[in-house]
Amino acid sequence: MAEPLLKKDIEQFAMDIIKQSGALDVFPTPVNRIVSCAELIVSGEVDLSRHKPTFFSKLSATVFSAWVEVRGFLDRREKIIYLDKSVGASRQNFVSLHEVGHEVLPWQAATLSFLDNDETLAPHVKEEYEVEANYFASGALFQLDRFDREVKKMGVSIKAAMAISKKYGASVHATLRRMVEFQPRSCALIVLENRTTNHCMRRNVLASSTFIKKYGEIDLPEMLDRSLPFAEDFINRRKFLEGKVVKIPSTNQLLELKYEFFFNGYCAFVLLYPEGELLRPRMNYVFKGIEQC
Repeated sequence: MAEPLLKKDIEQFAMDIIKQSGALDVFPTPVNRIVSCAELIVSGEVDLSRHKPTFFSKLSATVFSAWVEVRGFLDRREKIIYLDKSVGASRQNFVSLHEVGHEVLPWQAATLSFLDNDETLAPHVKEEYEVEANYFASGALFQLDRFDREVKKMGVSIKAAMAISKKYGASVHATLRRMVEFQPRSCALIVLENRTTNHCMRRNVLASSTFIKKYGEIDLPEMLDRSLPFAEDFINRRKFLEGKVVKIPSTNQLLELKYEFFFNGYCAFVLLYPEGELLRPRMNYVFKGIEQC
């Protein structure tokens, strides 16, 4: 994540363009307005999922972004954002705003305007710019403090993340990430992928700063087996579970945590928290089509 002082700057630039574009308090977040306000366009003619790597060599030298990670990139000279249309609309929203971040964060724009191509960037700078653009995209998509208000009303849970994601036009994954990263109470998120008959892979682990201070970092191997209940849930093709309990190691101790589980068809999400840690929602909401199984 970006450094604290830099985060404030990024948040300010995100709020500025949200207001300038007329996107504030409009739901789902009108990403097209924000893109237009940045004087960019999203290519409607080119779908990156249908092009071979040789396509990229034909673009201007000012192309910038991490293609594998964000599934899109910005041609800064032509002011065009190219997207992988094979991913969902919510993912395309995030990617579009990620590329807007590269354009409107002034220190990035100033640096990139002097480069022939992004390969001349030092690797650590390139990585920092990607983190910053992700932070900008999350802030813009969730409209910063509007998201915080939503979480205070609805609480921290997978069901709440589903509802909030629909309101803002975001993925459940992006919603859960922001929910956990900005949560003042102790909670963590594990993302699982690539299940087989007896194993699955740990893709990501993140936790709130309060969780890390109290309990340390969650310490799991990359490959998980059925000995972990939520790994078994994933292997057994469960879709949604809540109120479950798991013992899991951290860098400081062995923890007993409650967890909720959700499989979206691609990855599984495991929301973990200590008993009684998370506030109950201030409002009730009903979901159709989700069954515990």
